[in-house]
Amino acid sequence: MKKIKQFSLSIIWRLIVFMIALTTNSYGQDSLATNLWQSPTHLPDYINIVQGSEFTPKAIIRFYGSNVPLRYSFALDTIGIHFRNNKLNILSSKIILENNIGQGRHASPSIGVHGSQTVVYFDGILKGDNDYSKTSIMLTKGGKFIIGRKSHIDLVFPTYNNYTRQMWIFGDGTGVFEIEKGFIADKSEKGKKADGFGSIRLSNTILVSHQSTGLPYYYRPENRNKSITKINAHLVFENTPGSIWKILTENQNYIGGLWIKANMTLETSKNLTLSGVITKWDSAGTDPYINWG
Repeated sequence: MKKIKQFSLSIIWRLIVFMIALTTNSYGQDSLATNLWQSPTHLPDYINIVQGSEFTPKAIIRFYGSNVPLRYSFALDTIGIHFRNNKLNILSSKIILENNIGQGRHASPSIGVHGSQTVVYFDGILKGDNDYSKTSIMLTKGGKFIIGRKSHIDLVFPTYNNYTRQMWIFGDGTGVFEIEKGFIADKSEKGKKADGFGSIRLSNTILVSHQSTGLPYYYRPENRNKSITKINAHLVFENTPGSIWKILTENQNYIGGLWIKANMTLETSKNLTLSGVITKWDSAGTDPYINWG
């Protein structure tokens, strides 16, 4: 009976928060903690920015844990922050992902953009120093997520020789993930420090890139050269076929690992060169790994 009562109180509290949001039609605040962890007394937080509403957090967005559902799952539409307000949303916040804690809890945030007139322009800071993080960007019905030129994204976990985490981007084939000209993906100073975008994984999504420096960089030496920081960034087309990679504005040279696991289309108005090198990293024989440059 006690568990049922606690669970009911959790639902009531969520309804109160939702009604306040409907009344104000604004989510502006100094900071926001979004808990995606599910427990017997807590359902994952869900913020739905519908038409007429705005989402303008002034400072920090903190994501806490996610154990459900799997990546590339449309069930992710039930957790996290989702934009459906048919307008341009400028997201300048600092987004922090929870560090690892006990029982496998970790931060895997979910952000959705839905509708052909709904755009999220991110020019803030996204930082996640944990080894499980799987940031999901869900794009449907023509929704668009833009990585702004001034944004700073660091998904390199400074353990295990700088293990690279990634963004998982997926949708219904109509959504667009665009990297604005001027964005610098790799801030590691050629591998000297753990600071970079990490990797991009796409499923049935349109990727638009404008210049080489906006793509996730690869920098990992052969075998076990401990004198150089090992950062492994790559671009992956997987899961559901239908992704399109559009090369616009400038000729581009991708030096990272390119994985094509599902049929995709390459559309180029400028030249694309793939100059990555196939590299094997064996981690003293305990973790054989090949990066397909």
